[in-house]
Amino acid sequence: MTSNMTTVQDNLCATIVETFTVMVELRMKADYGGHLGITFPAPPIDQMDTIRKINELDWYAIGTNIRAEEDAAKEQEARGHPRSSTPYLDAITKAAAELGWDEDLVKYQILAYADCVNKP
Repeated sequence: MTSNMTTVQDNLCATIVETFTVMVELRMKADYGGHLGITFPAPPIDQMDTIRKINELDWYAIGTNIRAEEDAAKEQEARGHPRSSTPYLDAITKAAAELGWDEDLVKYQILAYADCVNKP
């Protein structure tokens, strides 16, 4: 794996973990806001920075790359060829493991979000 692919994988993995962690915390505050709203009236600055980063990412391109890697992997498998590098799928696998979540759920959430935002 080249250093560029490692960088893509590591950066995307870190972004996924950070994003999902903040989103779960914000969802908890929204769902149980009565007590938590009093205790934690506003998201901490680091969470707001993460929310800004979420909006700055090109989710459409990320979703397109994930789908392209999936298609290429399926085609290579069908032809009996070894799987080529898949930094986006590898980042999802790594992030899911770090979060303790199902890999398919993480991928689904990313692709669903990518379909909703940043369309060209």
